[in-house]
Amino acid sequence: MKTPPRSLFDGSAEVPPNARASRSSADAPSARSVSELVAQLKGCVEPPFTNIWVAGEIAEFRGMASSGHAYFALKDAASLLRAKMWRSSIAKLKIPIETGASVLAHGSVELYGPRGELSFTIDRMIPQGIGEAAAAFEALRKKLLAEGLFAEDRKRPIPYFPRAIGLVTSREGAAIRDFLKHLAERFPVRVVLASTAVQGESAPASIASAIQLLSEEARDLGLDSLALVRGGGGMEDLAAFNTEIVARAIVNCTIPVVTGVGHEIDTTIADLVADRRAKTPTDAAGVLIPDRRALYNEVDHCWQRICESVDRALDDAESEILQLKATGALRGPGALLQRFELQIKQYARGLDARQKQQLSDAANALLRLRGRLAANSPRVQLSEQHSKLSRAGRALVASAGARQLAAENEIGLAAAALEGRSPVAILARGYSVAKRAESERFLVNADELNPGDLVETRLSRDAFTSRVVEIRRNPKQ
Repeated sequence: MKTPPRSLFDGSAEVPPNARASRSSADAPSARSVSELVAQLKGCVEPPFTNIWVAGEIAEFRGMASSGHAYFALKDAASLLRAKMWRSSIAKLKIPIETGASVLAHGSVELYGPRGELSFTIDRMIPQGIGEAAAAFEALRKKLLAEGLFAEDRKRPIPYFPRAIGLVTSREGAAIRDFLKHLAERFPVRVVLASTAVQGESAPASIASAIQLLSEEARDLGLDSLALVRGGGGMEDLAAFNTEIVARAIVNCTIPVVTGVGHEIDTTIADLVADRRAKTPTDAAGVLIPDRRALYNEVDHCWQRICESVDRALDDAESEILQLKATGALRGPGALLQRFELQIKQYARGLDARQKQQLSDAANALLRLRGRLAANSPRVQLSEQHSKLSRAGRALVASAGARQLAAENEIGLAAAALEGRSPVAILARGYSVAKRAESERFLVNADELNPGDLVETRLSRDAFTSRVVEIRRNPKQ
């Protein structure tokens, strides 16, 4: 058995035992730096593990990061591997990232140098065991189901006799020929075509645009219903009918939508949200319009039933006439007339009594209305308001007089108090004030004067001017 070659991942070297023993403890060991070791490990790990598929279960997912990236782990029964998805890859993802989901993840193993951590960078992910298209179909189905778009109570009935039908399909496909042919055989009706691509990358947007166009113009074109049809094909051929944009266009259409996509065994998202699903394009025509032959048969059947009913009515009338003849009622019309006359008299008495009662009720109601009208007469109300206004005027005059008298008293008291504090009153008691002749400020002490200054003195009634001869300070002292 050959010894397997040593991988670069194994960093040990073969050293003879005796050489180890003879090595001096003073010799410095040969060692790699951490960066060198991580770089060697990176070179060993990343190249062989690029563009690989890994099966596992999503774990430790705590929601999207603020950057839009996702960080989680893939695990199985024995091991766990750190994983991440960049925002650009998540945008293309057909399934949600959910903890516990079993998936097949495609990507590359990376060794992050600054922390020496091993992780798996995922660029594509599908549920384990099914294809990507089926996974996308199931994810969209669950989303629309949760919104209630498949509920039967949301779907509208198909008009029995539409004035015109909108048709969304390819002009060149076989579906349009089958649909129009069966429609003409059943009951000719006007059809408005919005041609669209039904396959390829541009098909979903084209189909949604055509549905929206007919929906917006439905009233002007007289459209009562819309048919979305396509011939059979594989799942990839019907991919456009499994897109959210087409489903939303059907839901938002202003008129009922009937789908006839593929064969009977094909079921698309468009079929699930449509108001009615037909098995094929031909069957869609049968759903949208009744069969004129069946209508003719129904009219014939109704005519036969009417004729039979008339015959039975005539037979019954003839039998009743024969019975009347047998009883002699037809030979004695006088008794019949007397009975009718008695009934008429009874009706007349009852009518007269009802009329009298109604007249009495009307008279009583009129009296009540007159009383209410008199009570609510504008003249009465005007008189009451005039009385109220007179009382309010008298009260206002009395209040104004009282307030005026009180104000006059307050003014008198204030005038007396003001007069008592007036400088004129003080002067009348023998006091005077003085100021320099050239100044307007009254003197407070003699420091403001010099001998020879002219001083003007003010008495209670008069004033005089004097000249300062002598200044005496503190005369009391």
